[in-house]
Amino acid sequence: ALQDIDPMTKSCHVISHFMAREALKKDPSNWKDLVGSVNVQACGSGFLHGVLEAHLGLNPSFKITPEFVDETCSKGVDPYRDRMCAHFIGHVALLEAEGDVDAALNTCRGIDSKLLSDCFNGLFMEDHQKLALAEHEISQLPDITKEYIKSLEQSCLKYNNAEGRACWSEMGEMYAKLYDYDVVKVFRSCYAAPAPYQEACYSKGVAILVTYPIERSSHQLNSICAPYAQPDSYKSCADHALSALFYYSPKFINRAITICLDSPQKDWCFNKTVKLLNSSVSAKEEREILCKDIPAEYKNSCIN
Repeated sequence: ALQDIDPMTKSCHVISHFMAREALKKDPSNWKDLVGSVNVQACGSGFLHGVLEAHLGLNPSFKITPEFVDETCSKGVDPYRDRMCAHFIGHVALLEAEGDVDAALNTCRGIDSKLLSDCFNGLFMEDHQKLALAEHEISQLPDITKEYIKSLEQSCLKYNNAEGRACWSEMGEMYAKLYDYDVVKVFRSCYAAPAPYQEACYSKGVAILVTYPIERSSHQLNSICAPYAQPDSYKSCADHALSALFYYSPKFINRAITICLDSPQKDWCFNKTVKLLNSSVSAKEEREILCKDIPAEYKNSCIN
C-alpha cells in the first residue's frame, strides 16, 4: 500500500530492515520462527536481514560461529534464503572485526563452502558502504566521491579469486551511486576492472540500475542489457534484471513489461516475467491488478 503512495518505497530494503526489527522486539524468543517465515524474496531480502540484525542486537555478547551459521543459514530447503542469510553474516563479520577486512574474511572462511561467496559479498558491501559500521559508530558514512571510489579500487586489487570477485562485484553499486545511476558510466567502470571480475561487477550494477525507483524511460531500461549483443549474454543479463525487479517488489512489473516489449527475445522475456510474478504473488486477485498492462497473449498465464 505504501508503494502505491510513494514509488520511492519500492526500493524497500532499508525499510524492511526496520519493520523486521520491530516485529522481533514484540517477542525476541521468536527469532527462529521469523527467520523461517519471512518472505525472503521481497525488498532484497531485507526482512530476513532485519530479523537477524535485531536478534544479534539483543544479544551483545553474540559471536559468529560456524555452528550458528550452519544452524541458521544452511537449511537446504531454499538455496536463495541460505545465500541471503550468509550475505548478512558477511556484514556482521565485518562489524565483529570492527572494520578489519582481513580478520572478517577469516570468519567467512570458517563457514560452509557453498555459502562462502555470499558471505564475502556481504562483507565487501559493508566495507564499501559502511551502513552498519556507521550505525555502530565504528566508522563514518563515506562521501561517495571519485577519490573514495579510487581507494576502494586500490583495495580490491589486493584480493583474488572469490574474494576479488566479491570486492569488485560490490563496486557495481558504488559506481551507480557515484555516477547517479548512469548506465553507460556504470558499464564502462565495471569493464575497466580486472578481466575476471568485470561481469560480476556489472551484474551487481544491473540489479541496482533496474530497481532504483527514480523515473526511468523505456530507452534507459532497455539500455541496461543493450551492451550484450550475443543472445546468451543478453538473456543472462535480462534474466538477472527481471529477477532483481521481482525480488524487490512485484509492483515493478511495469518495468519488466517495458523491458520485454523491446526485448530481442520478447516471448522468453514475457514468459520469465509471468513465472516470476506467479512465484512472488500467490493471490489471484492481486495478480489481476498487476497483470492489467501485460500484452493480451500473456494475460491469462499472468493471472492464472
